[in-house]
Amino acid sequence: MKACRSWRAALAACCAASWLTTIAAAQQRTPSIGYIYPAGGQAGTVFQITVGGQFLDGVREVVFSGEGLPPDGIRAKVLQLIKPLTQKQANDLQDKLSQLRERVRTEAARRRRLGLPADNMSVLIEVAKEIGISAEDIRALEEYRRIRNDPKRQPNPQIAERLIVEITVAPEVPQGTYLLRAVHPTAMSNPLRLQIGPWQEVLEQEPNEGDTPHQITEAFPVVINGQILPGDVDRFRFSAKKGQRLTAVVFARELIPYLADAVPGWFQATLSLQTADGKELAYVDDYRFHPDPVLSVEIPADGEYVLEIKDSVFRGREDFVYRMAVGNIPFVTTVEPAGLRQGATREFRLDGWNLSQRTVEISAANLPPGIHALAPTQMNGALGRVLFAVDPLPDVAEKEPNDAPAQAQTVPLETIVNGVIDRVGDRDLYTFSGKKGDEIVLEITARRLGSPVDSFLRLLSPNGEQVAAGDDWEDKGVGWLTHHADSYVRAVLPQDGQYRVEVRDMQQGGGQDYIYRLRISRPLPDFQLRVVPSCLNAQPGSTLPVDVYALRKDGFDGEIRLKIGDSGDDLRLSGNRIPANQEHVRMTVTVPPSRATGVLQPRLLGEAEIAGSTVTREAVAADDLMQAFFYRHLVTADPWTVFVGGRSRFVPALTPANAVPIKVPAGVSASFRFALPVFSRSANMPALKWELLEPDEGISLGTVSVSQDRISVPVQAAAGVAPGLKGNLILQLFTEHKRPNSNQSFKIFVGVLPAIPFEVVPAGPTAEKTADADQDRS
Repeated sequence: MKACRSWRAALAACCAASWLTTIAAAQQRTPSIGYIYPAGGQAGTVFQITVGGQFLDGVREVVFSGEGLPPDGIRAKVLQLIKPLTQKQANDLQDKLSQLRERVRTEAARRRRLGLPADNMSVLIEVAKEIGISAEDIRALEEYRRIRNDPKRQPNPQIAERLIVEITVAPEVPQGTYLLRAVHPTAMSNPLRLQIGPWQEVLEQEPNEGDTPHQITEAFPVVINGQILPGDVDRFRFSAKKGQRLTAVVFARELIPYLADAVPGWFQATLSLQTADGKELAYVDDYRFHPDPVLSVEIPADGEYVLEIKDSVFRGREDFVYRMAVGNIPFVTTVEPAGLRQGATREFRLDGWNLSQRTVEISAANLPPGIHALAPTQMNGALGRVLFAVDPLPDVAEKEPNDAPAQAQTVPLETIVNGVIDRVGDRDLYTFSGKKGDEIVLEITARRLGSPVDSFLRLLSPNGEQVAAGDDWEDKGVGWLTHHADSYVRAVLPQDGQYRVEVRDMQQGGGQDYIYRLRISRPLPDFQLRVVPSCLNAQPGSTLPVDVYALRKDGFDGEIRLKIGDSGDDLRLSGNRIPANQEHVRMTVTVPPSRATGVLQPRLLGEAEIAGSTVTREAVAADDLMQAFFYRHLVTADPWTVFVGGRSRFVPALTPANAVPIKVPAGVSASFRFALPVFSRSANMPALKWELLEPDEGISLGTVSVSQDRISVPVQAAAGVAPGLKGNLILQLFTEHKRPNSNQSFKIFVGVLPAIPFEVVPAGPTAEKTADADQDRS
């Protein structure tokens, strides 16, 4: 027996040591990147970029992903990491350099006597080498001073570190936008966008303000790359011929969709075209509702012209990055019709500027329902955000005139109409036959396709009375959109007869580009999924929380079961159900300790029962981005990636002894218990603290008690929590330590336990007895 106890103690001590050695690795901060400059390049070339971010120590690799990207199509070589000086480093360096002043003056005088170059900086660099101070150190100190002394520039730790990377792009890489991530041995960064195109690239040359614009000598078309710092105005001068169609397309918000700490939440670029003597010919601060400006002008006379770009309120910093394609650039403004039926093939008409191709054939044979984008390669290299919809219903074209009730176009139920608000003041009327008690859905898809339509819908009864109306409706699946201007109406028909649907633009706009799709159908219950974050950083043996959002459609409110598809079948999900009537669940993913390090791209699938059939939908990876200190958006960043790095992690395998889901009576504390594994029953294990990771409102954790062979975890639902709430309890473990010579303490994260489902039940004797019975059974 004594030998057995000795064996257990030794095993516990060994496990404790393993546990503690992996705690330090867990404290490695995940690399974060905030901008790329330049944010793109030309196919078939080699160029350098700067990646600004934080916690970039140890980043040795940069990787790329994106639809159509060939293997090794874009390769990266990390050349250098430049980190800003801390205040202490700057002070120490300044003290050392101050001691060299007399030597610098003496050496400079000697050089002048000999007729040699004797500027103070070059002399300082030579003298400083003797005491181990490099030219890079001196430049870092100069930059530190410059930023500190510039009232318009505040140090920003989130983008202060700079990774210098050499990019090699193969000639066959298609024109398009790809995702870049920085890779540390233990973690992968968030994604940023890098554009690859066919045209020559130009980097702005400062100073280029006022009377000293950057002269563009390269033949158009070119892509100009720049950064806007506080108060900065970038000006570019070029020659143009009379009658030339000059198009300038700015990419700014397109590169960085949201800034968390800036209002309105992105770099709001403005663009103007001026004559050489300063006369303004055109000014734009957006394109339709999109913040990035697009300008297209016919040049009035031979001569010199200037393009000027700035922030609308003269803000700026390093992540105010832009790319501007200039020249005889093909640009698509409209694709018509706005979509097609799933499985069909259709020819679409393209409108725009400088187009060599006016039609494109689109096949939806292999496309799921939803919104899709045309790639530049499908439009012969043209630019423009060209989106189209794919739906399971048949569609018909609008037929004018249909403005008056007597002219309303008759359409069947279960139909989508491809329409156009073709002039100012236009309204389109449609009629369909309905029966009393039928539930009907009317939905406009326009703004989500890039159309300027700000729709308003009305459903009118057979006698002309309004049954329902709808204006703006938010589709959380379109994370880049901030003004959700599409309309949605769901109503029960009050009588038999012919009903009318009225579509108009709330802003009284109109034109051939005001396209829309109108769905008139019975409800089509369905769902989409978003999984956040887009990249999950894990160690072998670790458990991590993951958020999954259900975007429910047309009244679907059922439970959704989550599972892993291929390419990750050894990952274990816990708490992997989105409860009925809920839009979100936080579950956990556990990586087995034996999992080799590397990149996984598993498919997360959701299954639900809809109308007697099992429906499966694949989750789309997204990141939860903040806009302007407050608003949040789910911005897609496929594919979902699990990066496994670092040393294998030891976390005790604790499984609740209670039945799950844990029943928590409203207003009453209920406990559940873990049986403590034999090898964890030792004083050598660190003293663990427990906390709930972002619990549902009203759910709290009591004091966890640890005995010789079990752990008791009390959970309470506040009295105001409605019975029926379901979710997951995610327990985070940490150790707490005192700082030397201080009363302050700090936490060291240890690990997360697999999610434990819970359900809030009504308070009362029955619920309390059930909770007690669970405790006794454990």
